[in-house]
Formats: sequence, C-alpha cells, structure tokens
Amino acid sequence: MDALAAYIKAPSPSTVLVISGGGIDGRSKLVTACKAGGWAHKFEAYKRDDDAVGFVIGEAQAQGRKISRDAAAALVASVGTGRSELLGALDQALMHAGDAPVGLADVEAIVAHTREAKIFDLTDAVGRGRPTPRSQCSRACSRRARRTRACRCRCWRC
Repeated sequence: MDALAAYIKAPSPSTVLVISGGGIDGRSKLVTACKAGGWAHKFEAYKRDDDAVGFVIGEAQAQGRKISRDAAAALVASVGTGRSELLGALDQALMHAGDAPVGLADVEAIVAHTREAKIFDLTDAVGRGRPTPRSQCSRACSRRARRTRACRCRCWRC
C-alpha cells in the first residue's frame, strides 16, 4: 500500500487507476494520498431519496439540460439511489426527451422499474395502513399498460 500511495503522488498521465472495495479505511495512507491529490471519489448509493433526486437534477444541469422534480423523483423511485443506476436511467430519459426538458412522461415511457424492494417496507406499510409498494406499483403498471399496452417493470403483475 505504501508503494501505491507514493505512486498516487505522481501518477502516469496515461493511466487510469480504479480501486474498488467495501469498507476501505478512509484514514489509510492510500486514501489520504488520493484525497490530497483530489483523486478520491465515493460512489455509494444515497441514503435518502431526496438526496438522489437532487443528484439527478444536478447531473442534468451539469449536462446543460433540465429535468422536472417530479421526473427526477420518478426516476429515483424506478431505479433506486445507486449512482450508476441513476446516471444510466437519466441518460435514457435525456435521449428520449430529445432537446426538450425531461418530464414525468419521458421517465415513465423509457425507464424500467428495477429498484429492489425490501420485505420490511411492505410489512411496515401494511402495519401503518398505507399503500404498499406492490399496490403503488400495480397502479403505475395499470396506467402504463393502458397508455403503452405493455409494462416493463418486474413486479408480480408483469
């Protein structure tokens, strides 16, 4: 690790080095050297949906495009809070919208529902008497199926 930390201080300009792993100690020499050089980037999923929505809106703006808050929230609801998934879905929605701002209809038309659900979300929702993720999905599937005659999500109805 010491040799790698020394390399980070003067890397070859033609080299791309990616270190991926879970539980990397942020206080290690390697991470400290990466942070000092401005090379350390975390690609963790966002903990809250609102943070992911802000990320989607910011990424669209960084590309000189606009996305409505409703569309960004629908995108997060469809794919989850992982950055890779969000960026991929945003690219799909941007291409579908063309030069226009991305709206809710663009997200619903092109982004597949791939977000993983937790069984505890279902049991908690039932216990609170609120709509369950499954019933929310079934309503969305019904709307989508009526409009497009097909549904691309991976729920129990499809």
